[in-house]
Amino acid sequence: MVAAAHSYAGTKTINGATGDLRVPAKPGQQVRVRVINTDNGPIESWADTPFRVLAIDGYAVNGPTEVADRSVTVTAGGRADLGVTMPSDGKPVRVQVSKGTAVILGAGDPAAPPQPTAVLDQLSYGTPAAAALRSGEG
Repeated sequence: MVAAAHSYAGTKTINGATGDLRVPAKPGQQVRVRVINTDNGPIESWADTPFRVLAIDGYAVNGPTEVADRSVTVTAGGRADLGVTMPSDGKPVRVQVSKGTAVILGAGDPAAPPQPTAVLDQLSYGTPAAAALRSGEG
């Protein structure tokens, strides 16, 4: 699901609407939240449960691992795909798109998690991929 974040005269929105975006999700379901920052400055995104960063700016992350207690910086015009596994007990998940907006996955109204003080280092996240060399180049 897509969550396009933008501010209009200081009012934060997701997909052009104020308030949190609610998305149905079942226990155990894998959900991909594509956070798109349409503003001219960076935003931070984080969740109240461990998540994975599946892609950054349309490029898949090789070997993503669980992220907890960290936010992900989404630059102006940037995208970050966050992968969440819904809890098996049916508890809803809150993915903060910025300080003022969130995507609520599942039924319920979870409290806003505090913004983590640490930021994910995107340059060292994941595992290195082997370079793909093609014959005839070079």
